[in-house]
Amino acid sequence: MKNIIDSFDYFLKSNELGKTDAKNINRLLQMIDADGYIEKQVVLDELFKKAANADANYRNFVKRVRDAIDNAQAEDGDLTGRKILESIEVNIVKASKTQPTRLQLTTRYVAPIVVQPEANRQYDESIFQKNIAKDAGKKIDANDIIIFLSHSKEDERLVHDFQELFESRSPCINERSVKIWTMQELTFGGSFDQQIQQNLRSADFGLAALSQNFLKSEYIKEKEVPYLLDNNRLLLFGLDAKIDGKDISADDFFTQMKEALPEGDLHQQTLQQHVCYLNDRKGNFFGDCIKEESKIKFVDKVISDLTKVMEEQEKTKQKEKKHIENSCNGNYEYDAFVPSKAKGMEVKNQSESLVGKDAQPDTPEYELIPDMLAWAQNSDQSIYAILGDYGMGKTFSCR
Repeated sequence: MKNIIDSFDYFLKSNELGKTDAKNINRLLQMIDADGYIEKQVVLDELFKKAANADANYRNFVKRVRDAIDNAQAEDGDLTGRKILESIEVNIVKASKTQPTRLQLTTRYVAPIVVQPEANRQYDESIFQKNIAKDAGKKIDANDIIIFLSHSKEDERLVHDFQELFESRSPCINERSVKIWTMQELTFGGSFDQQIQQNLRSADFGLAALSQNFLKSEYIKEKEVPYLLDNNRLLLFGLDAKIDGKDISADDFFTQMKEALPEGDLHQQTLQQHVCYLNDRKGNFFGDCIKEESKIKFVDKVISDLTKVMEEQEKTKQKEKKHIENSCNGNYEYDAFVPSKAKGMEVKNQSESLVGKDAQPDTPEYELIPDMLAWAQNSDQSIYAILGDYGMGKTFSCR
């Protein structure tokens, strides 16, 4: 609410509104609720009670305020002011079954947080949670395998628990340590989107933490999953099987989520991928594991599945590399190549190319089109060459 009041206060300082309208805006700012709403009837009673036509005065007032917002200009160089003026709105919200017609004063501008000096802060430790952010400067060996963990920010706490346990197992694949990168390691001062995309593309592989929140995320669907699927770098594991807060089995989770997704949705393809989870009892996702030993068992299974997938891909990569090297050296491996299906070709001499079957070599004119058609329909020859000086009609004939 403070953002709304501050933003409209800045707008009023532009003096685009007349004194009466500005005074009325100030009165409304004292009556709006936390989201900027006030019932239309309250506005009529407070501002236009004595008017002959209160409704007309109300509509004209709203129009004048909107026009003034459109015309308001921030001072040169005042970028914050420009953002504020571009973000404020006055909306008329029509009545619904539960709410009467309302007026809304709102803003999309969010003022930056001012951090107070340490000496001026008064903390109540009981209201703060443990800081789960990773050290952005943690050391990563150049030989480490980096795993990009795609997850919904709504699942951050559960993802943190998984990552902490995963890295505590000190996994190694092909004698290389495995480290996980998540959104918790984003650093301020740069574009979050750029950081995510950079780490996504530089990662060796991708893990996806499957949940209802994950499948609802448009960013994941548009910016993360397509890249991982296209590059065959995706392994899903079950993070949270709850749907709308209710515990269900893994089978029911997949069934309900597939039914809920629109036809042709990319996540339909996502759910067709292998998903790692414990097969005991109802098919536990990580969030279903209560005991520490169950969580460890779950994480170990993810590490095992990830190792198998990455080792198999490494074998394929090495085999392809070997084929390429052998090809460059002239040492061909028969099973790596497809036999050529191209037909053998004979090149006609000049007189045969330019002269028809029934024509004499010295014939001045030649029926080119019929011969070309005969070649296209019946000949085993791969190439038909038409030679001649500029302007003779070679291109025209081919067309």
